[in-house]
Amino acid sequence: MYLLLDTKNLIDTLNIAWQGMLTIFIGMAVIYIIIFILTHPIKRKKEE
Repeated sequence: MYLLLDTKNLIDTLNIAWQGMLTIFIGMAVIYIIIFILTHPIKRKKEE
């Protein structure tokens, strides 16, 4: 019966963990995109 009593706490923990993972994932994606843009500049017809 411990599992039934702990379900709400478990759900709260999963929600916090999910939000944390989502925040980290978005942060990593943003950093990756910025690094990609800086290391691979958009060609602005310089090489014509």
